[in-house]
Amino acid sequence: MKPPIRRLIINTMMLALSAGSLFLALLLRFEFHLSEFFNLRQYVFPLLLLLTARQCTRIYWDLNAISWRYVSSPDIQKIFKGYLASSFIFASLIFVFTVTGFPRSVLAMEFFIAFMMDCGLKFAARMFHEWQHERAQETRSGGAIDVLIVGAGYSGHLLVKTILSQLKSKYRPVACLDDLDRLQHVMVHGVPVKGRVKDLESHLDKSSEIKAVIVAIPSLPDDKYRELEQICNSKSVLVKRVQSFEDIACLDAQTEDSSLSIEALLAKPLTFK
Repeated sequence: MKPPIRRLIINTMMLALSAGSLFLALLLRFEFHLSEFFNLRQYVFPLLLLLTARQCTRIYWDLNAISWRYVSSPDIQKIFKGYLASSFIFASLIFVFTVTGFPRSVLAMEFFIAFMMDCGLKFAARMFHEWQHERAQETRSGGAIDVLIVGAGYSGHLLVKTILSQLKSKYRPVACLDDLDRLQHVMVHGVPVKGRVKDLESHLDKSSEIKAVIVAIPSLPDDKYRELEQICNSKSVLVKRVQSFEDIACLDAQTEDSSLSIEALLAKPLTFK
């Protein structure tokens, strides 16, 4: 679908959502006895004011360009700003045009309903896309190499997410290790944190299917990394190290250094004896 047509469809859907949110807010306000307090003519004029305000903010913040598949926290913040600004404009127009009989409580109710419905639709689309992606990965994951990630912080999250986002990835993260108490027994994009860094040797002993260890702790001292390297070498397990995000951005992917960017590391085939 061409981008202009896609944006037009999304814009129409979002304006229809605003119309529905206003109607639902009025129903809730009048306890589903709308006809006794409010007639259609009283609904149409406020609706036109609301749609005008919403359209202005959608254009100003370019909300139609937000990808539903990859909606993220910055997108939600932008959506929140758009709805908050449009609701403020809507309230101002209601006051300027002195719309009689329009309850002020509906303004807040409509904002909350519209914002939640918009975010809900986008998150539902993202969840559906990720579900399809996971199913495709499951059907193509035969022969993937089990990898243990040392580090469940920012770099570890980035590494796991990068591996899982590749549909034809040859790597399958099976566990993470980290020394922080708050990261124990949590999930990193669905991969469990199963202990501390000192538990590496015991994990390799328990799981003979782990063929590689990737260290994703930029602040890890060199002597500690050498200890981990010795453990992996004794188990005939390949060990690699990734840099911080800042270092990744400046690193030449062709370097021969043992510290590789995540993309270069994943692209480089691993060979095992």
